[in-house]
Amino acid sequence: VKKMSKSLNNHIGILDNPEDMFGKIMSIPDTLLVRYLTLLTNKSTHEITNINLAITNNELNPRDVKVELGQYLVNFFHDKQSSISAYEHFKTVFSKKEIPVNVPEKKVIANTKLVDWIVSESVLTSKKETIRLINQGGISIDGEKLADPHYLFEKNEILVKIGKRKFFKLVIK
Repeated sequence: VKKMSKSLNNHIGILDNPEDMFGKIMSIPDTLLVRYLTLLTNKSTHEITNINLAITNNELNPRDVKVELGQYLVNFFHDKQSSISAYEHFKTVFSKKEIPVNVPEKKVIANTKLVDWIVSESVLTSKKETIRLINQGGISIDGEKLADPHYLFEKNEILVKIGKRKFFKLVIK
């Protein structure tokens, strides 16, 4: 509905990691698919018109077009293997609702506030944004939604999910 822009935090950056880039493509509205294909690919007007017609006639699922576009862009800005991995990551996290295989592991000092760690690692830009996400149920620890914005790391090892796409295995020392 809104234009793509960095200030609205709905842009697809050319320096985004492959998983984020692919995930952002998959979340674009179906109504903008023709515009993205026109602006971001070298497909002819005829090809794009045929794709749009096939989607309109329910002969083609917009999801399949987004997968193709996502793989095309990740391959263009990264490489072929990254595009394959990004798609597999997307299927694991979103379609199967599983934890990805290659979760980054980070070391954290005991009794550190989660909010402080998220901002210090630049996962989110501010404490206010982090607290808002906690209040909306967008952060979970070991599969349980976090309700306490003052949560302190105490356990030996935890899995943190931030938003829909970011996972971290934290080892508390």
